[in-house]
Amino acid sequence: MDPINIASQWGWAMYDELLTFDPQGNVIGSVAEKYDLSQDGLTWTFNIRKGIKFHSGDPLTSADVVFSLQRFGSKESTNPWSPYILKNNESITAPDDYTVVYKAQKPEWPLKIPFGQTHILPKNYFEKVGQDGFRAQPIGSGPYKFAKWVPKTSIEFDANTEYWGSAKPQWAHITETLVPEEATRVAQLERGDVDMIGNLSFDRLTELKGKGYRLQEVGLPTLANISFPGTFMTQGPTSDIRVRQAMSYAINRQEICDTFYKGLAKPGGFWFFSEQT
Repeated sequence: MDPINIASQWGWAMYDELLTFDPQGNVIGSVAEKYDLSQDGLTWTFNIRKGIKFHSGDPLTSADVVFSLQRFGSKESTNPWSPYILKNNESITAPDDYTVVYKAQKPEWPLKIPFGQTHILPKNYFEKVGQDGFRAQPIGSGPYKFAKWVPKTSIEFDANTEYWGSAKPQWAHITETLVPEEATRVAQLERGDVDMIGNLSFDRLTELKGKGYRLQEVGLPTLANISFPGTFMTQGPTSDIRVRQAMSYAINRQEICDTFYKGLAKPGGFWFFSEQT
């Protein structure tokens, strides 16, 4: 649950990020209601949104943003987004309670992407309980509040009923359990012990769909794909573009979608990124 490791999916429910993305993939305000970049491309100015409160009730201010940026962009962080903030950082300051200034060493417009990955943590609470205390009982300002964690078993969250954003929590309480066996997960769903399950094979997905269960796509649509690594190599037959083209023409993509993917896929040529990006 500590963003300097790598944030879990629940980190996005528990914390708010400095910037965020709209459905079209544009970077927009979040904790920073607005942001500006100087003409020379070196000074980012963030206007921090007023009225945001952490789960403890403390107000979120520029001091929390400076603390979070400095910690996220530190050498101690192993989060893959952190080096972008660390390597191009000249200084991070707060002229007042609701303004943060990030000075870069060189112009880098794509910095807005790692800013959108920076979760804002409560500085005073973190310094009071320490890193270990925070990891045991994390606090953010997001739509869900940490409730309970049983290692390798379950994690629980309560709704933040005073959440400031438009994405209000849809459930009062959430319990996520770790159930390694697919058959056990399916049995729990069919008995009504759980409301939703994930990480299912294509055969099981089509079976449950036939029984009337609704399938919900979560995340990117390319979580499962067939790849041909090594075709970029300069030695061997595939170094000839005509061979690669012949291999491509020989593939019946629609048949693969209909059979291997059980009709749950569509032909495509991109990997990892969604069509919107």
